[in-house]
Amino acid sequence: MTTEEIREYVFNECNNSKNAFGPAFFEQHLSVVVGYAKKLSEAMGADLEIVELAGWLHALPPCRVSRRCPGILP
Repeated sequence: MTTEEIREYVFNECNNSKNAFGPAFFEQHLSVVVGYAKKLSEAMGADLEIVELAGWLHALPPCRVSRRCPGILP
């Protein structure tokens, strides 16, 4: 899969009804993290593609957890 395909996959997962954080999580958290990760990647000479993918995927599990999981999410 390409980075764009991964981004689209994560976007769709964020819009899933099970997303405990709601659909705004994509723009308000993930997109911000990816932006900072890309800047840091350039500054540190890291592999941009790997860092970007990590940014998109790092918080995917909470997007799949129902709000009804006591002790995990509100």
